[in-house]
Amino acid sequence: VPADRIDGIGIDFTACTVLPTLADGTPLCELPDLRTRPHAYVKLWKHHAAQHQADRINELAHRRGEPWIGRYGGKISAEWQYAKALQLLEEDPEVYARAQRWIEAADWIVWQLCGTETRNVCTAGYKGIRQDGRYPSRDYLAALNPDFADFVQKIDGPLAALGERAGGLTAQA
Repeated sequence: VPADRIDGIGIDFTACTVLPTLADGTPLCELPDLRTRPHAYVKLWKHHAAQHQADRINELAHRRGEPWIGRYGGKISAEWQYAKALQLLEEDPEVYARAQRWIEAADWIVWQLCGTETRNVCTAGYKGIRQDGRYPSRDYLAALNPDFADFVQKIDGPLAALGERAGGLTAQA
C-alpha cells in the first residue's frame, strides 16, 4: 500500500499484558544475562500467580481508606500492573531493579512503531490505577514493600488519549 494512502495504524491488545524493559524499550528478556530469568519476560493478562500480592494490595488499600479502591469495585486483580510488579519485586528483586520501565504491551508496540513512549489513558486509568491525575501514593506503595515506593517511576509516562496520534512510523518500523 502506498504510504500516502495510509491514514493511521490502530493497535489493540489484551490488557493487562505487561513487560519489564530498559529505558529505551528493550525487553529485559532480550538481555543475554536475563534470558533464563522467568520474570524478565512478558506477563500475559491471564497471569494469576500474583494473587497473594493482589490480596495484600486490596487489604492495605481498604485498611488505609485509599480513595481509588472504590472505583475498582473494591478489588484490584492479580492480572493488573501493580500485583504483577510487586510479585516481580518480591520473587526476583534483581530483575525488578533492572526494569527501568514497566509497560503495557499495547503501549510498548506503539513505542516500537513510533519511537516515542506513550501511555494510553484508558489502561493507565484502569490497570495502572491512575485516578484524578495521580497514581497511588509513594507512602502507600512503601507500606506494601519499602522497595516498591518508587514503582510509579516505572509506569509513568506521557499520556495519550485513545485515538490520538502517537507519532509517525520510524524507519525501522
